[in-house]
Amino acid sequence: MIDKTGKEIGQRIQKLRKSAGLSVDRLAELLEITPNFLTLIEEGECYPTLKVVMGISNILNVSMDYIVFEENE
Repeated sequence: MIDKTGKEIGQRIQKLRKSAGLSVDRLAELLEITPNFLTLIEEGECYPTLKVVMGISNILNVSMDYIVFEENE
């Protein structure tokens, strides 16, 4: 069972992805994960790994703190 935090992280990732104009398929490709796994993360069904959070941070030019806690540096 995923809690509210997992859903919030997923929603932030989805919002960032869409703001960057990236499809699920393209971001998943850049992260070297399956689109299905990224979709599960965005829907709050599972947590992203640290590697995925780091990748999103680098690709979308946001801090890891923002992705996980919605806090800016």
